[in-house]
Amino acid sequence: MTDAIHLSNNAPLMDAEAIANRHKAAFVLSTAVLNAEAALPATVETDADLEALTKHAKDAASVKKTLDAARDTEKRPFDDAAKAVQGLFKPRLDKLDATRKVALDRITAHNHRLEEQRRKEAAEAAQREREEAQRRAEAAAQMETMGLDDVGAAIMDTAIDAERMADKMERVSTGSAADLVRTHTSAGAVTSATEIAFEIVDGDALRASLGALGAHFNQAHIEQAVRAYRAFHKKQGRGAADMSLPGVRFFATSSARVR
Repeated sequence: MTDAIHLSNNAPLMDAEAIANRHKAAFVLSTAVLNAEAALPATVETDADLEALTKHAKDAASVKKTLDAARDTEKRPFDDAAKAVQGLFKPRLDKLDATRKVALDRITAHNHRLEEQRRKEAAEAAQREREEAQRRAEAAAQMETMGLDDVGAAIMDTAIDAERMADKMERVSTGSAADLVRTHTSAGAVTSATEIAFEIVDGDALRASLGALGAHFNQAHIEQAVRAYRAFHKKQGRGAADMSLPGVRFFATSSARVR
């Protein structure tokens, strides 16, 4: 059966058997070289052994060069076609990514304002409830000094309720960005995802922490290493506050998500 390479439901792009036939001599020679390995000496004991191994290494390199050139010849039209397809689609795909980013960046700015507002409102509500709980507790104590224990107990129950509400509002004020900004619109759901970002504020300090290797790392290498450090600690469930490298600032940031 002839092997063929397919893309989606299109007709086969190439016939592997036809390609092999066009380069039959090289394939036959490569088979011979591969089979010859079984007859090679396991160790070098004589000049003849060394000569056989040397010849085999050179033969393998020579046949590989011939096959590699044949491969380049066969795939060049497909490489050119792939470049043409990429050139047709990629600019428009990039523009779609860019225009999506415009919308998401604006939603992110809105989410940040909304998050700040709701955290502030929840913190203020928690403070009011705690003050109210304190007032009610004092009133309950006053009722008890007057011998009105039942009244005092009833007021104390309301004080406890106010304290519970204060705890709830405090949890809201320190909750996740996603919970604070989650919104449903007719076009879809809007939320926020928190990520750990980093900023290299002192590259020299970071390089110095690497010892003798530091001088051999360029900026791209340094950033790649910091990203790997961040990824490792994220997998361990650690947050930005738990990450520390000399000269690097880790911080939490949030960005919009839509579904």
